[in-house]
Amino acid sequence: MLIEMGKSLGYCFDDVDIKKGIYLPLGHTVLEKELAVIRQRLIQILSGDSTLKMDINSFPVDAKALDDQKSLTIELLKALQERTGIPISILGRDNHDRPTA
Repeated sequence: MLIEMGKSLGYCFDDVDIKKGIYLPLGHTVLEKELAVIRQRLIQILSGDSTLKMDINSFPVDAKALDDQKSLTIELLKALQERTGIPISILGRDNHDRPTA
């Protein structure tokens, strides 16, 4: 069919030309070029020669953790401004519970 179409359009295709792939539709050419670009870029990224650009729009937020962080920041600023210090308590085993060597 391609040979006959070529003849009607003034091209001289023979069986060998068609079988060797001389005729290649534009869509196939575009697809092959796109796939080649994708493969090349993927190889660059995986080999570390290139980076993958990412735009982050948002992060998941834990409302309680955010409120706790705000409270902590307020208390720390207050302690620093008033120079009152920050009370510290160490949690854990008391001296009687320490393992012996």
